[in-house]
Amino acid sequence: MDIKADARLALSQLSNTSTYNEQTFRELVDSVVKTVIKSSQEEYPTSNIPSEQKIIFSALVYLFVEASKHNAESLEMSNFLVEHILEPDRVQYICDQYTANKDLIREKALKNKTFAFPKLVDVDWRLDYVVKSSSVQKTNEPVYTLNFRFDDGEAMKLSCTVEQLQDLHSKMRDAVKQVERTLEK
Repeated sequence: MDIKADARLALSQLSNTSTYNEQTFRELVDSVVKTVIKSSQEEYPTSNIPSEQKIIFSALVYLFVEASKHNAESLEMSNFLVEHILEPDRVQYICDQYTANKDLIREKALKNKTFAFPKLVDVDWRLDYVVKSSSVQKTNEPVYTLNFRFDDGEAMKLSCTVEQLQDLHSKMRDAVKQVERTLEK
């Protein structure tokens, strides 16, 4: 497992038993697990976490997500934590929580973190002829206004000249051809 240095530094603070007693430590790890496996309708349980613990909280979330992304076993996580960061009894609690919730973490965290662009569903256009503008006395050129609508309800307006519209059209045509070539392979 490859964990960034700043996350390792934040996780190493969990070894400080004077700042993080056993109860605080367990509550923090439990909050991380709840946050990672939560559904989108539930409220984040981070509202009751003090601000100085939020860096450690983020590092633990990062650890759990990275471990599940690589489908790491509890032993691999344990070796990493003992070698780099924590004392064995706290490592055991983190590994137990990870093992008990590994499938849910993989299902919820990784499935919900995928990225997809919205689908274009409609395009409206309008041709305006600009006679003059506030900065130039005479322009006398057509300007196209395009209104794109997407399946997620978002809309985007774009105004362009004839040359810019032709350039956009050729780039879109090239993109479609590239996608078709990729799908054929």
